[in-house]
Amino acid sequence: MNSICAIKIVLGHKTENLTKQYFTTFKTWVRFFKENKRCFYIFAIPMMKPIYYETGDLFIHPFRPEDMERFEQLSGDIFSILSDDNTLKYIPSKRLHNLEEADLFLRTMIINYYAGLNYIHFITDKKQNKVIGLIDLISPQVAKKHYQLDEYPFFIEFYLGAFAIGCYVMTEILPPVVDSILNQGIPRIGAIINRQNIAARKVLENAQFTYKATFDHLQDLYEVT
Repeated sequence: MNSICAIKIVLGHKTENLTKQYFTTFKTWVRFFKENKRCFYIFAIPMMKPIYYETGDLFIHPFRPEDMERFEQLSGDIFSILSDDNTLKYIPSKRLHNLEEADLFLRTMIINYYAGLNYIHFITDKKQNKVIGLIDLISPQVAKKHYQLDEYPFFIEFYLGAFAIGCYVMTEILPPVVDSILNQGIPRIGAIINRQNIAARKVLENAQFTYKATFDHLQDLYEVT
């Protein structure tokens, strides 16, 4: 077991309903993690459709098979985002301390995506071929482990590298991303923000999020349906 992957597949619907693209992608992940000698279990359940959205300069996308060729670069981009003091001003608990943590974060997000736990998407600057931000859709199953609420919607979180802050990136891309999620039958999306983070609040309001309730002494709950 030290040199191979242990893979358990639990299908949430009939095999014939799974697309060829899904199996092609899944086999690619299996080969990738085998080659990197990582042991893991994957629970393959019906997934949210991946979001692809482009502007003139930006491309929003999930982790794709071709991204494995630039895995180290992506880990570095993620570390740059989640180690920046300005990015983490209101979310210090998200800090990554080194590239090893960034590597583990990325691998975990890939597995979580195919387990239906988190749906991480990247904001890539097309000219630089560089990830400048992250959008994470968190399942109710995961939210229950971290939040104390009466009801649990999907939650969305987003992070931008400090060099992209103030460029209206999220103002431009969050509304179509949210529409794409809601159009898949997800009835509502929640977001938790520090009430002093005025910029994030304005981004959410621009995407039609409205104040729902006080979450704790620092944060508020917003929702969109």
